[in-house]
Amino acid sequence: MENLDGQKQTIKNTINDTRARIIKKLYDLEQKILLELDTQHGKRKSVLSKLLNRLKNSEGDLNCLKEQTSQLKSFASEIQLFLGTRQINETVFKEVESVKERIKSVQNYEVYLQLYPVVKAFMNEIDQLGKISIKKTTTNILFKEAKADQAQMQLRLPEMTDINSVSLKLKKEFKLKKKDFGMWMSGCNILPNGNLLIADYVGNKMIMEYSEDGKHIRDIPCSRPPFDLTVIDTDHIAVTYGNCQYIEILNIKNNKVWRKVKFERDCYGISYQDNKLFIISRGIEITDISGKVLKTLRVDCGLYLETTTDRIYFTAEIDHTVHCISMTGEEIWVNKVESMINPMDITVDDHQNVFIVDRDSN
Repeated sequence: MENLDGQKQTIKNTINDTRARIIKKLYDLEQKILLELDTQHGKRKSVLSKLLNRLKNSEGDLNCLKEQTSQLKSFASEIQLFLGTRQINETVFKEVESVKERIKSVQNYEVYLQLYPVVKAFMNEIDQLGKISIKKTTTNILFKEAKADQAQMQLRLPEMTDINSVSLKLKKEFKLKKKDFGMWMSGCNILPNGNLLIADYVGNKMIMEYSEDGKHIRDIPCSRPPFDLTVIDTDHIAVTYGNCQYIEILNIKNNKVWRKVKFERDCYGISYQDNKLFIISRGIEITDISGKVLKTLRVDCGLYLETTTDRIYFTAEIDHTVHCISMTGEEIWVNKVESMINPMDITVDDHQNVFIVDRDSN
């Protein structure tokens, strides 16, 4: 019976893991095709924009020639008018012919989406993830006399990815553009296109955007110096401001505040998961995108947190511990790390290994 229950749980874990992998794969595919859409749209629009600019220049030149003709008619002698209009007419003719050639070369573009057959098949034909099968075998259960040694139950644990097998390798290092008031990089996140968003908590009311190769893209204005941020989608991010009792959801396409949500206490670390925001304020506040508080977890946590599909991770500086809890607040595990002095931001990889930046121990 214990084996049967274990097999059931293993299958459930496989199903949940498969669902999570499918969702992640779909998200990655969505971001990839959206990026391709932006690229293709931008290329075609650029071609047409260049043509439009040339036509506008021609329009300006022709208007200028028209004005010159009017001035000749008003002030020039007949011979001057004859010679001048003849020269202008030649110029006009050449310009008009040039415009005609440009218009003839205009190509019409139509952007459309062609879903691959395998995607259509997945949506239309697949109605189940797999099949539950039963395999019968004969079980040789031995009866042992009282004098025999007691059998020891051997538990088979699922394979875990050992943190010692994880190797960190520096991919890129670059310098940030210095500001007038110094800098404190208090938060960082990555957009779907790979660009980095960096929060500066010292005096500068902006979030810096850099490309993967270290090129400064732009500064996104904020109402206050930002403390932490999380990416919601390609167009929206949520920002906290540290010693401030509200968060803002920003539209990074037009740099406008899409929504402002107030809380009873200051807001620090923030994370986004499954259409919910997780904010360190009065414990951990869980809200929907509109700002409605769905649940408050009364936990003693530090300044930052991270979430996965079903877990919340945070540090507690006072006792040098790292905590993993469920979405409803039940403790799953806690780990004491004596070397941790001043833990700051935290993140989790795909194997649920936890990585923490500790400011004072470097």
